[in-house]
Amino acid sequence: MSVGKKIACEVLQVPRATFYRYVHPGARSQKERPTPPLALTGQERKMVIDTLHSERFCDLSPYQVYAQLLDEGRYMCAIRMMYRILHDVHGDVKERRKQVNRPHLFLCAEVVDALAMRRTLRFQSPIDRLIKFTT
Repeated sequence: MSVGKKIACEVLQVPRATFYRYVHPGARSQKERPTPPLALTGQERKMVIDTLHSERFCDLSPYQVYAQLLDEGRYMCAIRMMYRILHDVHGDVKERRKQVNRPHLFLCAEVVDALAMRRTLRFQSPIDRLIKFTT
């Protein structure tokens, strides 16, 4: 007995598009997108990277670099484009400033036991709490 794809997808609550993407994974062709006319050239991208990595801006975020450059009357690209270029060059873009490492908080055993007791008492009925404290 065979069941149609439409009925099977409805019964399993799976969208048919998801089914077809699973059955034919290479069916969708990835077309080459044309380069936008306002895209930065390789030389312009290199200039942005050199500016972001310069000694003056190495500890600043792209927002701060953008603001300082605008104050000087220079516009290189949008802030989001700076982040995209940094992501293309370095992979994962993280905070560029040095961060403070705080020590982990360790609780003593008495505090942990008190918190556990409070948590268990919270989920008991009022009568059980009363019996527990009177005994």
